Amino acid sequence: MTQIPVRVAGAQIPVTQDIEANVVTIKKAIDYAVENKCDYLVTPEGALSGYDHGNMMEMGALTTPLLDGKYLETDVYESLFSDGKLTQALTEVERYAKDKVGLCLGTLWKERERYGEIQRNQIRFYNKKSMLLGTTNKTYGIVPQDIPFQEHDLPKSGVECWQLGNSTFKFNAVGLICNDMWGYGWSGGQMIPWAAKQNFNSNGRNDLQLFVHATNGFRAADTDELFDAWHHSHLTMMSYITEVPIISVDNSVHMNGMPYDGRTSSESGVYIKGQVMTKVPRTGTQYFYYDFFGETYE
Repeated sequence: MTQIPVRVAGAQIPVTQDIEANVVTIKKAIDYAVENKCDYLVTPEGALSGYDHGNMMEMGALTTPLLDGKYLETDVYESLFSDGKLTQALTEVERYAKDKVGLCLGTLWKERERYGEIQRNQIRFYNKKSMLLGTTNKTYGIVPQDIPFQEHDLPKSGVECWQLGNSTFKFNAVGLICNDMWGYGWSGGQMIPWAAKQNFNSNGRNDLQLFVHATNGFRAADTDELFDAWHHSHLTMMSYITEVPIISVDNSVHMNGMPYDGRTSSESGVYIKGQVMTKVPRTGTQYFYYDFFGETYE
């Protein structure tokens, strides 16, 4: 087998409530990826749509506590999915990237599925032709931000792996959204990176080359130091125990899209065998890239 280099860019960019502004930001990131001859670009969680559209508790969007401490959802995101702006924005980004670079694009999305339309928190994987290769839906949500979105039923569906290579070489990726990297403990679920290794890289198989991690975590809180240590330990340890590289990209502003000059909730960059391979500043817009390797088919 021959190793084939695959250059993947990461864009630590502001994720705001303004979809049009997000499109402009993503286009600039695409330009960076193209200028640096990258094959794929990874954005943060919710990069196109925005993530937390305002402080939902104060807006009254989530008002009625349930017995388990969660909140009932209302139509806080109805306009996001009904006025057509998000669909138009996605089409604009797809067209802009076409024939330039593949995308691992974070966005909220209403997906038409077997039992109707379901609101999802996704990474959408596209090749250079802007053909949709597949979507990864967030498995372990947080409260209250992810309450309006259906979680991915991992035990039934399993871990999904997307082929970012082509007919001559394999370069396969598993998507992880924020808490999917480190939130299995309090969610009572399985460790997704380890499950992926068991599914794709065990018993002589080597069918997984990269974890794509799009995140948008809590910040500007008195627990920042604790969460920072938690996030860093998981990114380094998961890259070590699975022996699969990780590219992780965080939002550069506050989770609700407001201006923020503090550091990101986790360190954007590349993690390989427990080591941080790229040193990306923790504040502001930052771009980086790294050369990973696929393998020709035997």
